[in-house]
Amino acid sequence: MLQRIQTIWLLLAAICAFLGLQFPFYVGTNKEGIPSYILKGTDSIPLIVVTAAVGVIALVAIFLYKNRKLQLRVCV
Repeated sequence: MLQRIQTIWLLLAAICAFLGLQFPFYVGTNKEGIPSYILKGTDSIPLIVVTAAVGVIALVAIFLYKNRKLQLRVCV
């Protein structure tokens, strides 16, 4: 299962997606250096759903290693 490089990339994608639920995507500052905007993966329901779906789909695609064509379709 871990012999293919795409499995490693899919695992990294799943980890990053789930970490996106805990850590902010973007932290902006204004001219005075005060944080003015923070975008987290838990700011809105659609963002939570999309972030979690990306992580779950990446994990599911890892286990499709026997059927490479289906794994490619799921990734796309």
